[in-house]
Amino acid sequence: MSRLRYDQQSDDSGGVDGPKAIMLAAGDVERAFACERLKELLDVTWEELAQRLGLSLRRIHQIRTTKNRLAPAVQADVAQRKLTERQARRLVLLPPPVQETVAAAIKEHALTHQQSEAVIHPGRRWSARGAVGGPGYYVEGR
Repeated sequence: MSRLRYDQQSDDSGGVDGPKAIMLAAGDVERAFACERLKELLDVTWEELAQRLGLSLRRIHQIRTTKNRLAPAVQADVAQRKLTERQARRLVLLPPPVQETVAAAIKEHALTHQQSEAVIHPGRRWSARGAVGGPGYYVEGR
């Protein structure tokens, strides 16, 4: 995995020098490691960290969930940009051994995130808010 560079700098209010430093990370897996390290260094709650970084608490938890529920091999693929963050967020819903198998298929066939979603959850249409419908869900014209 790539290493993050984080120079801990504070402004007059004692805050981290912007979302700036942590968001230099390549992806959610690296951001999750960085967020956990910052929380430890600054001794703050997740809410306080989110506020200091200019992120919503929901986004902080989304970043952490992506890392914490992904199989290590899949985390490495995301860090090396062999899989996208969007693909990883869908893979999180699968058990770790299945994640690795599906991730290998995604890479082998160079699937887009939309194609990946169709493989991971056939019969579902994804919206910005998550899955719509379920197995057998039909959208006319699609």
